[in-house]
Amino acid sequence: MIVEFLEDNLFVDGWSLGPCPGGKLEVVAASRTVKLQPKRILVAAETPDPGTADGRMALVAAADAARAGLSARVDLEVIWGLLEEEQAAALNPEAGGAAAPDSPGASGAAPAGGQGSRDPGAGDSPEPRRMPSSSDTASRFTFAALAELEFGRGPTPDQTAAVMRAVHREGLHFKFTPEAALKRSAEEIGRILEIRAREARRAELRREGIAWLRRARIAYFGEGNRDAALPARVPDGPDTPGTPGPAGCGTPPAAYAPGNPEASGSAASPRAPSPAVPGGPGTPETPETRQTAEAPGTARSPALSEADGAEGARATEPADGPESARSPEIPEASGADPAGRLPPPPDDGGILVKSLTELALAVEDPPPSLRSAAEALAEAGFSGDPAGAARALEAAGIFRPHENLELRRLGLPLEFPEEALEEAARLTESGRWRDEDRLDLTGELVITVDSPGAMEFDDAVSLKPGAGGGMTLGVHIADAAAFVKPGSALDRFAAERGASIYLPEGRHPMLPLKLTENALSLTANAERPAFSILAEIGRDGQVTDAVFRPSVVKVARHLTFIEADEILEGGGDRELAPFLAELAELSQRFLKLRLAAGGHLFNIPTQQVTMSAAGVPETALVMWGTPSCVAVGELMIRANHLAATTLRNADFPCPYRYQLLMKGSQSPLSCKSERTPREQLAYHLALRRRLGRTGVSAEPSRHRGLGLDCYTYFTSPMRRYFDLLVHRQLRALAAGEGPAYDEKALLGEAFNADGVLRAIHKVQSARTRYWILWELAKLEGDTLPALCFDRQGRRVRVCLTDWMMETESMSFPDSVEPGHELYVRLTRADPVRNALECSFVANLTLDSSIRV
Repeated sequence: MIVEFLEDNLFVDGWSLGPCPGGKLEVVAASRTVKLQPKRILVAAETPDPGTADGRMALVAAADAARAGLSARVDLEVIWGLLEEEQAAALNPEAGGAAAPDSPGASGAAPAGGQGSRDPGAGDSPEPRRMPSSSDTASRFTFAALAELEFGRGPTPDQTAAVMRAVHREGLHFKFTPEAALKRSAEEIGRILEIRAREARRAELRREGIAWLRRARIAYFGEGNRDAALPARVPDGPDTPGTPGPAGCGTPPAAYAPGNPEASGSAASPRAPSPAVPGGPGTPETPETRQTAEAPGTARSPALSEADGAEGARATEPADGPESARSPEIPEASGADPAGRLPPPPDDGGILVKSLTELALAVEDPPPSLRSAAEALAEAGFSGDPAGAARALEAAGIFRPHENLELRRLGLPLEFPEEALEEAARLTESGRWRDEDRLDLTGELVITVDSPGAMEFDDAVSLKPGAGGGMTLGVHIADAAAFVKPGSALDRFAAERGASIYLPEGRHPMLPLKLTENALSLTANAERPAFSILAEIGRDGQVTDAVFRPSVVKVARHLTFIEADEILEGGGDRELAPFLAELAELSQRFLKLRLAAGGHLFNIPTQQVTMSAAGVPETALVMWGTPSCVAVGELMIRANHLAATTLRNADFPCPYRYQLLMKGSQSPLSCKSERTPREQLAYHLALRRRLGRTGVSAEPSRHRGLGLDCYTYFTSPMRRYFDLLVHRQLRALAAGEGPAYDEKALLGEAFNADGVLRAIHKVQSARTRYWILWELAKLEGDTLPALCFDRQGRRVRVCLTDWMMETESMSFPDSVEPGHELYVRLTRADPVRNALECSFVANLTLDSSIRV
């Protein structure tokens, strides 16, 4: 007997061998034997047994072919129409009266012969099976009943099976169930047709989208290039390029700095044109970036991207601005229009581009809703991951070459609203700050020390003899709180932006340039409003008293770090030499106090990235531990500490910053009292990974990285909203007023500002890392010097010392230990996928005769 059943939603024909133990049927189908419950059999046809397995399978194959052929002929639309007419007649007495309870129309059977039968020769066939008649079953029809309408009375098993297959395949006029076909209403059919039309349109648009992506890939990357690791063209330069070359403290050093780190290195660093790179792929936020990030105004850390070196440039066009997309030139043969432009994407309401953008910006595993976009990318020749989506959008001209994905993910506003710009213009012209009660410090020697090309000067210092052989230190901060009032248009934008964003390509300042480069900037030879800390310092470096006052200052000189170091080394402007020497000596006292209290000092070079006038990235290794860098950094750290201490003593709410204890095991180099320069660098690299997390608290807590009992941000109110909040509290205290914020309001604003600041730091670090990887990609296969700085079991962390890029490996030999100099082979550098991999070549520390 030939039987038919459903398996994996497919019709399968087989030969029944009869019942087997358990009441099941044993069926041979597709060269295998299965045991089925009888209720799974849809159609059974008694057929003479040929007696051989091959003969049975030949009959099964013939039946399957016959049923498939008959099924293709079945017209369910005609059958549905016949049933509609019959049911209408049964319900309309004027058209023929109500049908008898056992009539075919009411029971689900077809009339015998006549209308509805397209096989007149079948008029003498036996009666078909009928479904019970009730309101619940009026639309249920056996497949045999439908087969009568198609083939005539007494349909064969093959004909019944053919109708069953047609209903299952078509799924429109009838709903398939194994027991019967459910006739759909006209309204249901209309809805299904609408859905199918939409799905068909989507399928067509998907095909068009894949073809569009394929044309873009071929035109941009070339035939056969699936997904190039590097963008096909160099980036466009900003509207006005930043200062070419690195901005740093003197000549870039070798891989690591020799000498005493306490004299040449510092946790404090000058402002740089780009952020530091905190580590290799998968490396968490490093302790150095945490420490310096906790005080970028104090430590001027490149990790915080206080990029004065690039501040001569106007803010770049927003990455997602309308003019940011450049359509690549595409040959006409690729499907482009005669002008050489890629045709627009399919007219799907932007769904394809939106899905690709969401996929490109996905940080974790993309959601299932983007699976279709990933599959379309793969079909078009791109990788079906976020990097592939970014490359496709670049090829299509929707993303610029080297699109800053982290900046897009950040989602912060990049353009000032007109209301904020108008407010900045009014404040610049008004000069109302002159009406305030301010301490006149215009007669004192006040200088700034910044990176070359700086245009925003938000802090300056002064120093003069004090009582009892001490000194009076002045730290003068641009008085942003006098201009940016809570709730104003400028304040709302600054709160949302959180901080200025400094990137190799340019900057996005927190406040308009009319303020940061003009009215607020402590420009040389111009009277400017400031908020000053005047601290009395004893001979031992301890602060004996400190007051905060609004002031007026007049900066006498702008020095670069390079110029300041030259003066300290005996050259340059000798008139400033005594002044700078006293500042450097005072900063060393502050530094020794911090170190004695358990603070740390990191002497780690950083790789700086700037854009040339042609928009080409230029990298240089820069040391941030020169005497002038240390001096300015330590003075700003002390100013922030005094701000936190003053608010604490006055019982004013303050968002204190803290850093937790070290975590994890110490580096083997920690126990060494004397370290070589390479060991010192390895120790610092390992140490900054082990410092604990930082945070914000309503209560003063110890900052372990800096070695201070309480700390906050205050010295960069033009650049960070967090500092502006503290600035407002200090101004209220200096004016003898109550706090500008209560504790709840202040902590809410500060937590938000801190979160945005961390996100911005991530964007800045990622962008610098991107460009360094872009340069390293050109060196794949080359042998490079490296330094092992940490080892935990098989996991070895190394730093490519010419590039200060960290990575890790599980395949280095056991002989490699922290402090060892190595040669490694660069096996992979992928800026799009943020991947850096290398393999071991040689251990120079164990064999100094090796030369590669």
